[in-house]
Amino acid sequence: MARRATRLRSLLLCPQCGHGLFPANSDLTLAFYCQNGHEMAVEDVLRAQSASVRTSLEIVLAEWELQQQALLATAEDARKHGLLEVAEIFLRRAKNLDSRIEKVRNASSHSESSAVLTVPEGLRSAEPMA
Repeated sequence: MARRATRLRSLLLCPQCGHGLFPANSDLTLAFYCQNGHEMAVEDVLRAQSASVRTSLEIVLAEWELQQQALLATAEDARKHGLLEVAEIFLRRAKNLDSRIEKVRNASSHSESSAVLTVPEGLRSAEPMA
């Protein structure tokens, strides 16, 4: 069963109805859903092989990486101020985003659309967060 969908819209369109797709994690994979309830596995999205799909997934990956970095920085600030339970909450959210990122990358490595993993340099952080 899929978990609650992210608020980040992916700019991908549902091939069945044309509504925007949005990503949602499940235990083993990442799926995209539209507001009408249609579902596409990330592998199916990668098979689409269109420039708009590639660009949209690049945007999603870049945004998730930025969000993950912000969550890790917030967790570190919370830890420094002795708010260990708050830090743990932010670390869990960062771990969830890392899981989503890896699911897209893993699916991409098994598809012909491996170029989807190229995140524009301007959107990358200069230093990885620990």
